[in-house]
Amino acid sequence: MSYQQLTERRRYLISALFDRGISISDIANTVKCHRSTVYRELKRGCNNSLYSSVLAHQLAVMKRRCAAKYRIPQRRIDFIEVLLTND
Repeated sequence: MSYQQLTERRRYLISALFDRGISISDIANTVKCHRSTVYRELKRGCNNSLYSSVLAHQLAVMKRRCAAKYRIPQRRIDFIEVLLTND
């Protein structure tokens, strides 16, 4: 299986199946991802042994938004400010 980030829909499906007591392997087959992905998702998104798909998705979006590849280095910001003041 190729790598794909979990969508909100997939997280909701994981939540619904997990609440029904379906096995992790069956959840992974239904969601079409590796079972280790489901294990990691449940580990990250559980609060007091309850999985919240909404909370898990919000955390994933925030983590993606704060990723290093989206940050502009301070040196570049300073350089742009210098160029703008000189112009």
